[in-house]
Amino acid sequence: TLFNALLRELGSSEVEVLFLLSRGVDTFSELKKRCMGINLVQTLKNLKVRGLIDKVKLGRKTRYRITDITFSAWLASKEFPGLGAQSIEEVRENVLSFEALVRELFARINYWVVVTDCETRELRIPPVLSVDGCGTTKELSCIVETAEGLMLLETHFGGECPPEKVDRLERSAVVVRKVIGKPIYAAILVSYFGFRNDTLERVRDSPLDIYLMSKGELRRLCRAVGYRVI
Repeated sequence: TLFNALLRELGSSEVEVLFLLSRGVDTFSELKKRCMGINLVQTLKNLKVRGLIDKVKLGRKTRYRITDITFSAWLASKEFPGLGAQSIEEVRENVLSFEALVRELFARINYWVVVTDCETRELRIPPVLSVDGCGTTKELSCIVETAEGLMLLETHFGGECPPEKVDRLERSAVVVRKVIGKPIYAAILVSYFGFRNDTLERVRDSPLDIYLMSKGELRRLCRAVGYRVI
C-alpha cells in the first residue's frame, strides 16, 4: 500500500515515533521516555519537514500530531515491537477526533472565506461567532453561528458517506428552525473519504440546500484560514 511504501522510505527512529504518536504518546517528555537511544529532536524535525507531523499548543502543553488522520488510524491498527495493534473500538475512538477537528477548524474562521464544495458550488463562509459542539438536536456534529445565520454541520468518517446522513441533516434543520428560530445560512455534509453515488443523488433531491466537503475541500479550507492541514 501507499502507507507501507512511505514507511520504507523512513528511518527506524522516525517509524518508531510515528507509531507512538498513533497511540497517543504525543508530548516530548512522553516520547523521550519511550524512545531511548535516538536523537528525538532531529527525528521530530525530520518528520515535520516531511509534512508528516505538526506541533500544536493545547493548554499548557505542546503536543505532536500526525497530520493525516487516515495514516494515523492505519498506524494504530498495525502492530509494532512493544506496541500491540489497537482494537477496532480503539481505532474508532481515535478517528472520532475528526469531528472535534472539524469543529475547531470552523471556530477559527473570523473573516469571510470562499471555498468550492465537491460539486464545484461556491460557498461563502461568514465570520464565525460560536460553535455549538453537541448541537440543539443532539444529532448534528455541530451548529455554527455566523454573522449571517446558522450553519448546520454533519460529519462522517470511515468510508464514503451514506445517504442516512442527509436524512439526519434534514431532520435537524426542522428542529433548529423551531427551537432556535434563527435563519439557516447553510447546511454542510463533511465526509473525509467522499460520498456514495446514492448519497449524491439524495443531496440533489433534498429540499435542504446542502454543501459537500471531503478531504480535498477540508484541506483547502485549512490553508485558507491558516489552520493545520487535516
